Amino acid sequence: MNQRRTYFRRLVCVVLLVLTVPTILVGVAIGPVHIPLSDTLSYLIGQGVPVDGSPSVSRLIISQIRLPRVLLGLLVGCALAISGGTMQGLFRNPLASPYVLGVASGASTGASLVILLNLRGALFLPLGAFIGGLLAAGIVYRLAQERTKKTSVYT
Repeated sequence: MNQRRTYFRRLVCVVLLVLTVPTILVGVAIGPVHIPLSDTLSYLIGQGVPVDGSPSVSRLIISQIRLPRVLLGLLVGCALAISGGTMQGLFRNPLASPYVLGVASGASTGASLVILLNLRGALFLPLGAFIGGLLAAGIVYRLAQERTKKTSVYT
Protein backbone atom coordinates (compact mmCIF):
# COMPACT_ATOMS: atom_id res chain seq x y z
CA MET A 1 0.00 0.00 0.00
CA ASN A 2 2.80 2.43 0.89
CA GLN A 3 4.70 1.67 -2.35
CA ARG A 4 1.55 2.32 -4.32
CA ARG A 5 1.08 5.71 -2.65
CA THR A 6 4.72 6.65 -3.30
CA TYR A 7 4.40 5.62 -6.95
CA PHE A 8 1.20 7.66 -7.31
CA ARG A 9 2.81 10.76 -5.76
CA ARG A 10 5.82 10.48 -8.05
CA LEU A 11 3.56 10.03 -11.05
CA VAL A 12 1.58 13.14 -10.10
CA CYS A 13 4.81 15.15 -9.74
CA VAL A 14 6.10 14.00 -13.13
CA VAL A 15 2.78 14.77 -14.84
CA LEU A 16 2.66 18.25 -13.27
CA LEU A 17 6.25 18.97 -14.31
CA VAL A 18 5.50 17.86 -17.87
CA LEU A 19 2.35 20.02 -17.94
CA THR A 20 4.40 23.05 -16.88
CA VAL A 21 6.01 23.33 -20.32
CA PRO A 22 2.78 23.65 -22.35
CA THR A 23 1.37 25.95 -19.68
CA ILE A 24 4.34 28.29 -20.12
CA LEU A 25 3.95 28.09 -23.90
CA VAL A 26 0.25 28.94 -23.77
CA GLY A 27 0.85 31.68 -21.18
CA VAL A 28 3.37 33.34 -23.49
CA ALA A 29 1.17 32.95 -26.59
CA ILE A 30 -2.10 34.29 -25.17
CA GLY A 31 -2.63 38.01 -24.73
CA PRO A 32 -4.30 41.12 -26.20
CA VAL A 33 -2.06 40.96 -29.28
CA HIS A 34 -2.53 37.72 -31.19
CA ILE A 35 0.76 35.89 -31.63
CA PRO A 36 0.58 32.53 -33.40
CA LEU A 37 1.65 29.55 -31.33
CA SER A 38 4.21 28.68 -34.02
CA ASP A 39 5.93 32.09 -33.60
CA THR A 40 5.98 31.65 -29.84
CA LEU A 41 7.41 28.16 -30.13
CA SER A 42 10.08 29.22 -32.65
CA TYR A 43 11.15 32.08 -30.38
CA LEU A 44 11.33 29.87 -27.29
CA ILE A 45 13.41 27.14 -28.96
CA GLY A 46 16.10 29.61 -29.92
CA GLN A 47 15.21 31.20 -33.23
CA GLY A 48 14.82 34.58 -31.54
CA VAL A 49 15.97 37.21 -34.05
CA PRO A 50 15.45 36.95 -37.82
CA VAL A 51 18.31 37.09 -40.34
CA ASP A 52 17.91 40.81 -41.10
CA GLY A 53 18.64 41.61 -37.44
CA SER A 54 15.46 43.49 -36.62
CA PRO A 55 13.13 41.64 -34.27
CA SER A 56 9.44 41.70 -35.14
CA VAL A 57 6.83 43.25 -32.90
CA SER A 58 5.61 39.83 -31.78
CA ARG A 59 9.12 38.79 -30.77
CA LEU A 60 9.56 42.00 -28.79
CA ILE A 61 6.23 41.40 -27.04
CA ILE A 62 7.30 37.86 -26.17
CA SER A 63 10.76 38.78 -24.92
CA GLN A 64 9.93 42.03 -23.13
CA ILE A 65 6.45 41.46 -21.72
CA ARG A 66 4.99 37.98 -21.82
CA LEU A 67 7.93 35.68 -21.10
CA PRO A 68 9.13 37.67 -18.06
CA ARG A 69 5.55 37.80 -16.75
CA VAL A 70 5.04 34.04 -17.11
CA LEU A 71 8.43 33.17 -15.59
CA LEU A 72 7.88 35.56 -12.68
CA GLY A 73 4.46 34.00 -12.08
CA LEU A 74 6.08 30.57 -12.04
CA LEU A 75 8.73 31.70 -9.55
CA VAL A 76 6.19 33.41 -7.28
CA GLY A 77 4.01 30.30 -7.30
CA CYS A 78 6.99 28.16 -6.36
CA ALA A 79 7.93 30.55 -3.55
CA LEU A 80 4.39 30.54 -2.15
CA ALA A 81 4.23 26.74 -2.26
CA ILE A 82 7.57 26.43 -0.49
CA SER A 83 6.66 28.95 2.19
CA GLY A 84 3.28 27.30 2.81
CA GLY A 85 4.84 23.85 3.04
CA THR A 86 7.54 25.17 5.35
CA MET A 87 5.00 26.80 7.63
CA GLN A 88 2.89 23.64 7.79
CA GLY A 89 5.95 21.50 8.45
CA LEU A 90 7.38 23.84 11.08
CA PHE A 91 4.17 23.99 13.07
CA ARG A 92 3.30 20.36 12.30
CA ASN A 93 -0.17 21.46 11.37
CA PRO A 94 -1.70 21.03 7.91
CA LEU A 95 -4.03 23.95 8.64
CA ALA A 96 -1.22 26.39 9.46
CA SER A 97 -1.47 29.45 7.27
CA PRO A 98 -0.64 33.14 7.60
CA TYR A 99 -4.29 33.83 8.41
CA VAL A 100 -4.60 31.23 11.16
CA LEU A 101 -1.35 32.29 12.85
CA GLY A 102 -2.10 36.02 12.62
CA VAL A 103 0.80 36.86 10.31
CA ALA A 104 -1.53 38.30 7.66
CA SER A 105 -3.25 40.50 10.23
CA GLY A 106 0.11 41.71 11.51
CA ALA A 107 1.26 42.47 7.98
CA SER A 108 -1.89 44.44 7.21
CA THR A 109 -1.52 46.31 10.50
CA GLY A 110 2.07 47.22 9.60
CA ALA A 111 1.01 48.38 6.14
CA SER A 112 -1.87 50.39 7.61
CA LEU A 113 0.52 52.04 10.04
CA VAL A 114 2.80 53.09 7.16
CA ILE A 115 -0.20 54.59 5.35
CA LEU A 116 -1.42 56.30 8.53
CA LEU A 117 2.03 57.82 9.17
CA ASN A 118 2.06 59.01 5.54
CA LEU A 119 5.47 57.50 4.84
CA ARG A 120 6.21 57.84 1.15
CA GLY A 121 8.55 55.75 -0.91
CA ALA A 122 8.48 52.50 -2.79
CA LEU A 123 9.94 50.42 0.04
CA PHE A 124 8.03 51.69 3.07
CA LEU A 125 4.75 49.85 2.46
CA PRO A 126 6.20 46.36 1.84
CA LEU A 127 8.76 46.90 4.60
CA GLY A 128 6.04 47.91 7.05
CA ALA A 129 3.98 44.85 6.10
CA PHE A 130 7.01 42.58 6.49
CA ILE A 131 7.90 43.99 9.91
CA GLY A 132 4.26 43.77 11.05
CA GLY A 133 4.00 40.13 9.96
CA LEU A 134 7.31 39.30 11.59
CA LEU A 135 6.23 40.93 14.86
CA ALA A 136 2.91 39.07 14.81
CA ALA A 137 4.67 35.74 14.23
CA GLY A 138 7.11 36.53 17.04
CA ILE A 139 4.29 37.41 19.43
CA VAL A 140 2.42 34.18 18.61
CA TYR A 141 5.59 32.15 19.08
CA ARG A 142 6.38 33.91 22.36
CA LEU A 143 2.85 33.38 23.70
CA ALA A 144 3.03 29.68 22.85
CA GLN A 145 6.43 29.47 24.55
CA GLU A 146 5.15 31.16 27.72
CA ARG A 147 2.11 28.93 27.82
CA THR A 148 4.14 25.72 27.77
CA LYS A 149 7.20 27.16 29.59
CA LYS A 150 9.47 25.61 26.98
CA THR A 151 10.40 26.21 23.38
CA SER A 152 7.83 24.52 21.19
CA VAL A 153 6.61 25.01 17.66
CA TYR A 154 3.06 24.02 18.57
CA THR A 155 0.66 26.93 18.73
